[in-house]
Amino acid sequence: MKTGYSVSKEIANPFLVRQRDPGRLRGLWRLVAIVLPFAAAVFAYTWVHEQGLEAGYRIEALEQRLEDLLQEERLLELEATRLTRPERLSALALEQLGMAPPTLDQMIFLNSESASLVRAGTVSEAAQ
Repeated sequence: MKTGYSVSKEIANPFLVRQRDPGRLRGLWRLVAIVLPFAAAVFAYTWVHEQGLEAGYRIEALEQRLEDLLQEERLLELEATRLTRPERLSALALEQLGMAPPTLDQMIFLNSESASLVRAGTVSEAAQ
């Protein structure tokens, strides 16, 4: 049996404006105040960890660069030793510059007195 009270009618009120609940906003601020320090701590930890990793990668790259430079230095020292060998220099002097060992008439022999003067650096140009 239907009565007038059992019929439901949809109410449409487009002009209805809800008032904001001030308690809800306070609760939201409390939540932000609780979560914000934890979020900041997680962000700070992540940033510090990332900076540490980046510094580690830079250190590793610099150590690799140092090892490469040391290897290059060893190779250059080896080449300098090879290029300054007395046998090679003698061969270059003979072949390219036309030098030869001095003959007896090109040599000047010093006695012990003139040798001591030469060592002391007191020989004048006229005496030579």
